[in-house]
Formats: sequence, C-alpha cells, structure tokens
Amino acid sequence: MSMPRLAPTLALLVGTALFPITNAAAQRLPPVVRAVLFFSPTCPHCHQVINEDLPVIFERFGGTPRVWVDQRVPRDQIAFYYVTNGSLEILLVDASKPAGGQYYEQTTSQFEIP
Repeated sequence: MSMPRLAPTLALLVGTALFPITNAAAQRLPPVVRAVLFFSPTCPHCHQVINEDLPVIFERFGGTPRVWVDQRVPRDQIAFYYVTNGSLEILLVDASKPAGGQYYEQTTSQFEIP
C-alpha cells in the first residue's frame, strides 16, 4: 500500500550542528534528536502521527513540548511550527501552505526523495 505524497515524511537530522563543538563541550550537552515532519491538514495519516503518536513520543523522551510559530505571519498562512521539549526538536511543515509546499519540494529534490 503506497502512502499519499504528503504523508508524514520524517527526516531525522541527528548529530550534526551548524558550528563545531569541542569534545568536552559536547559531553556536557544533553543529546537532542532533531526531525522535520512535512504534513498536510487533510491527510489522515498526518493527523494520526501529530495527534496520537507524537504526544506519546514527546512524553517518553523528555516531556510535554512547547510550540513556537513566527508571530509576524498571519495565522492562516503559518507553514512552520517549531515543537520541542529540549530532548526532541521537530520542525512541522504544513506542505499545503505556499511556503511549506515550496520547502517540501526543495527538500525532497535536494535529498533525492521520490
């Protein structure tokens, strides 16, 4: 059974940083798992993951998350949601919004994801 094109696509970004961290500094920092989740509000698979699976995962790995959005973006145009509890960081991308759809296309193209 094939999943819809905009079904949840998780891309785990583990163990990389934008700047080098010394070995000693890295040992003092708690481990963090980072992921990107592309979703569509009309996809039942996405609703399952976001509303049922992610809360359990967050509670198991660090507790209840907080959600941030860019407050400058009108509510009906928000495409990016940053969700974190300190141990798990997920960028939720609404691929049905123009900015989210463009990011989805760029990302799948860059990483050669069919």
